[in-house]
Amino acid sequence: NKLTITKHVEETPEQITQNQDFTFTLEMTSQAGEAMDGEYAAVKTDASENTQGMTVEFQEGKAMVTLKAEESITIRDLPDNVKIQVAETVVSGEDYTYETAYTVNGGEAQNGNTADVEITHNSDVEIAFTNKYIPKTEFTFRKTDRDKAPLDGARFGLYKKICDEDHSDDLIEIT
Repeated sequence: NKLTITKHVEETPEQITQNQDFTFTLEMTSQAGEAMDGEYAAVKTDASENTQGMTVEFQEGKAMVTLKAEESITIRDLPDNVKIQVAETVVSGEDYTYETAYTVNGGEAQNGNTADVEITHNSDVEIAFTNKYIPKTEFTFRKTDRDKAPLDGARFGLYKKICDEDHSDDLIEIT
């Protein structure tokens, strides 16, 4: 029985992802909901396919692993009939955040940073977490007349526009 966790990052400037750590908290419980402890052999694979043997230790049912973009970890010889919750710690910076989704065994993508799986007899489970880079930007809105004089008490609507360009220095006119 093994569990593989893989980390993917999309649309992110290289300087941000190059050394970014992504932390995952694992909680393992029995079918009855009791915390499961133990040490398990694991293999971490980096983006260049280099591998490193290690141990993942569950204490009071919890363990933590850290991956970088395009890395994975496979935890081997897990007990039969256990539930494992894998939660990625949300990462954001001053001017960016990530939107997180995951798949289990290559299935349909689910939005969120927490996956719940069951390990059964002779099962191999793979969870792939994908973060999409979302830049943050600040907008200031001011309603003016044709002569650019502020209009006190004026109301206007705000609509969502999805755009891949940087408009931080642009004046956007709404007619």
